[in-house]
This record gives sequence, structure tokens and C-alpha cells, in this order.
Amino acid sequence: DLLPVTPLGLYRYTIETNSGPQQKEAVLGEADPLWVELRHMHIAAVLNSLAEKAKQFSSANKGARLTGEATTGSIKKVVENLPRFMEQQAKLSVHTSIAAHINMLLQQRGLSDIGRTEQDVVFGEATSKDIVTLLNTFKTRPTDMTQAEKLRLLLLYAASHPEKFDDAERSRWMKATGLSNADLATVTNLECLGVTVNKKASAFTSTFRTTKSKRPTVHERQSEWDLSRFLPTLHALARAVDAGDLSKNEFP
Repeated sequence: DLLPVTPLGLYRYTIETNSGPQQKEAVLGEADPLWVELRHMHIAAVLNSLAEKAKQFSSANKGARLTGEATTGSIKKVVENLPRFMEQQAKLSVHTSIAAHINMLLQQRGLSDIGRTEQDVVFGEATSKDIVTLLNTFKTRPTDMTQAEKLRLLLLYAASHPEKFDDAERSRWMKATGLSNADLATVTNLECLGVTVNKKASAFTSTFRTTKSKRPTVHERQSEWDLSRFLPTLHALARAVDAGDLSKNEFP
């Protein structure tokens, strides 16, 4: 969602040359081994991996540089290896450009701050006050959160904090986020997926209410990256199926 790639996988980017900026194109797909390797990795891991690959590439291609003592044989060898050298260099350049572009957007749009709040909300470590604080912080920045980012944050809050929404609460969130009635209806429609979004009406006062919806179970992965803790339930179920540990009573 951050990378400007066409439906056919065409990626256009710009590189700096001695003669100035130059427009380039590359096709990202299964035929590109670097794309297949890096596309699902954490951005920090991608940056580390590319730095290591650049180091290895430079070391492995020292022979591609001619010196004043070059012989006819060494020149021939360099010429023969030049197409492979250029192809490897071009592929590494493409993915370095991609990683730099994504990292720039992470900084410009404050996506690390948004992602950290989203994760804290899911794990019950952040409250509605923390969400409002984040929204207010972005109002003082050059770039505000997009409507989609605000909506996603509310969806996560509603999904992980049952029975928090009523008409008054929806109005409060509309004022705080600038989202529309239709956007808040999207949050309410999580009920269609089995999420208890709305506060339950009762004929009794809250004093006599003894039941409350529990927070859903959230799975956590062990990761060295701060923003990679959340593990989708489907992933945990798939691993349980693979290990043969899934309850046959709950999943006949």
C-alpha cells in the first residue's frame, strides 16, 4: 500500500547519476528472486539484508575493476562478466530504491508512531485517551493521518475493546477524527463478523449488570522488531493444524 506499483507489477523510480536524475522501470514479480525474498520481511530486516548484499556484491566483484596493470586476459574476463555484473547491480539498485522509498514514507507520515499505537491498542496497552493523544499530535505535524489510518485505528480499538460504542461515543469519535457517519458505520458493521461493538442495552442499571464481554485472545510472536509482535489468529490456527494440536471438539 506504500509502493507505487501498477497491477502488472511495474515499478517506476528515479536514480541520481552524474548527468542528473534518471527515470527507471522494473517489473516486480516471481521472476525476481530479490523481490520474492524481501517482499514480506520487516523493513528493518530488509535494510539490513540489502546492506549485507551490497557489501557481498562489492567484495565479489572486485575483479570487475580494471587497473593500469590489467592484462589482455584480465580485460577479456571483465568484458565477459560485464553483463552479469550489470544485471546484478541493476537488481540491487531497484530494491535499494524500494527500501529507501518505503523508509522515507515511514518517516514522513509518522507510520511508526501509528503502528506502535495500533499494536498497543490490540494488546490492551493503550486506551482511547492514547488514541486521542496520537490524533492531536498529528494535527501539529505537516502531514495529518489519512482517513484510512484513522478508520483502521478505530476498527482495531472496537475489535479489541468490546461494548465501547453507542451513539454518544460515535459522535465523540467523529468529532475527534473527522470521520463520517458512513465510516463509523463500518466500525459498527464489525458486529456482522461476530465482534461485540455496541454497548448492550439493559432494563437494569449498570449496578445490576454482572456480565461483560471479554477481550478477545491476542496472539504474540517473539520478534526482535518492536512493531512485529502481533500474530494473526489465523496464523496461530494454521500452526496448530500443522502440529496436530487443534481441539477436535472446537474444530471437528
